[in-house]
Amino acid sequence: MKIYLAVYTIGYVRKELSLALLQWLRKTEHVVYIDFVEEKPNAHARNLTVKRFLESDNEYLLQIDNDVVPPKNPLNLVSLMKEQNIDILSCPVWIYQHKLILNIYKYDENKEYLIPVDAKKHSGLIEIDATGTGVLICSRRALECIKKPFERIYDGYGIAVLGLDLAFSQKAKTANLKIYSHLEYLSKHYKTINLSEFNI
Repeated sequence: MKIYLAVYTIGYVRKELSLALLQWLRKTEHVVYIDFVEEKPNAHARNLTVKRFLESDNEYLLQIDNDVVPPKNPLNLVSLMKEQNIDILSCPVWIYQHKLILNIYKYDENKEYLIPVDAKKHSGLIEIDATGTGVLICSRRALECIKKPFERIYDGYGIAVLGLDLAFSQKAKTANLKIYSHLEYLSKHYKTINLSEFNI
């Protein structure tokens, strides 16, 4: 299969990701076109990538942030997606929002609030309701279904009420697309943080 691999960068890529990319590309059975995307802002860069992808003959788009490193080769997930007819699949990524959580979510029992998935309670491939975009694989069909897939949603005062990742997930669900994640590909996320945040 043909895969468009986009790495979003601000001029540098983590050494760990660079080394992983070399290994993935050497071992994959797929044909991979790799693009290092430096355009800003993020929504523009991602939508521009989608446009380039749709104008190409690639079948899947794999997007990776420059500071995220999956432990296994995410290119291998494309075969799984093809076999199980999955259009959107993410590798979960640790993020910090007042505490460490995964950037994959399911709705609560009342389907009102998105709750981060607990890595200890799930394993393998799971269906979710929303995902971050640190490591995201989409089929051509998915991206043909969603117009302007990546954008922040603002209220009447110009204040962002929904980030582009959750807005993408919302658009995907509106288009009747299912979203999945794979816990065996839980990714490392390199950030500079204030260590006093972890003071107990």
